[in-house]
Amino acid sequence: MASVLSSIFGSRIFYNWRMAKRGWPWLVACLLTAGAAGAFASIARNSAHPAPFGLTRPEGLAGFVLLAVISGVLWWRFSSLQDEMFHRIQNYGYGWGAAVTVAVLIVWGVANGATLAPPIDPFAPLILLAIAKSFFWTRALRKWL
Repeated sequence: MASVLSSIFGSRIFYNWRMAKRGWPWLVACLLTAGAAGAFASIARNSAHPAPFGLTRPEGLAGFVLLAVISGVLWWRFSSLQDEMFHRIQNYGYGWGAAVTVAVLIVWGVANGATLAPPIDPFAPLILLAIAKSFFWTRALRKWL
């Protein structure tokens, strides 16, 4: 079992997990905080369903923003403990991911203005960024490792 796990986690895809030897508590805290921020985002979303825990939508939005900022600070702390190759891969993934996300949103916005596309969903930029960042992060891993 240990050999199977070491071969799985030894692959290039799990580069960031292997490098988490230094600063892994920051990474775990960042992931937990980001998950909690996602829960607050679902509360803040305008929906016909009642919000859980008796929170209002403004409280959900405030919780989302606060937890997103805390998650960003925790990721920054984790990232500051990593090596130069991690930073190169991170910058490539986030840079190209953000550029593609902005380009898609601009085209979508223009199409919406011309009544060719529906309005942009509030979660669409987050979903697009997550997909694009994951794609370019994987591409950087295969390119440099």
